[in-house]
Amino acid sequence: MAASSSLKIFLIGGHGKVALHFTRAALTAGHTVVSQIRQSAHVEDLPKPSAPGSGKVVPLVSSLEDLTPSQLIEYFNEHEPNVVVFSAGAGGKGGAERTFAVDRDGAVRVFDALEQWGTGKRQDFKRFLLVSAVDSRDTSQKVDWYRPEDYETSKKSHEAIGTYYEAKYQADKDLAKRSSFPWFVLRPSRLLDDAGTSKVTIARHQAIGTPVPREDVGKVLLALAELPKGEADGQMWNLTGGDNELHGEVQEAVKRNRTDWLG
Repeated sequence: MAASSSLKIFLIGGHGKVALHFTRAALTAGHTVVSQIRQSAHVEDLPKPSAPGSGKVVPLVSSLEDLTPSQLIEYFNEHEPNVVVFSAGAGGKGGAERTFAVDRDGAVRVFDALEQWGTGKRQDFKRFLLVSAVDSRDTSQKVDWYRPEDYETSKKSHEAIGTYYEAKYQADKDLAKRSSFPWFVLRPSRLLDDAGTSKVTIARHQAIGTPVPREDVGKVLLALAELPKGEADGQMWNLTGGDNELHGEVQEAVKRNRTDWLG
């Protein structure tokens, strides 16, 4: 990617597995990633530029659980990102209390900071990206395109990690009400550590039970970050493994302009 189109990306939850794949892809594309991580020991785990012309990583050691909207605004003023990505998660550590503290409350504080920063009025700001989950919804509602196997997947997932889903749903519901800045939600299915295939399915109302490699989630996130300003704003898209070339699939989803959010 030419230097003139390079992005400065503020990544929240930079040590997560999806985030590390995203950072690696962003560096290859020539972007700068300000990577918020919780522990200084994690700095060494962040990807490094691998070739001339690669982007760079700027580590930012600061716990999301301790950050206030005003502190986030200070960081935004310092780094002036074009894109903000929220890929943080408690990862099942610390029980229900910490899951809500990170996946819901941490996300909402970022939303508040973006509003207070006046993001929507900044010409060089493109979008906020939130990583959620494929079946984040009010489970009392029916989904008109779900098949019996999709409801079975949904039931098993919510029974296994219901707190995680509730935290994600509450964050998504809060974000859906915001209109003062451009946002987008990516909803991946069950995550795999397998090597990415760059073949996915996005927002096609197909089986939610098909897993997807974390590497491909990171690549899709980057493709979304690179979209022209104004494209896919206010959308929430399901992402699963599939047979469609990744970048073309993103463009097809842009053309459909159809959200997977039920409210």
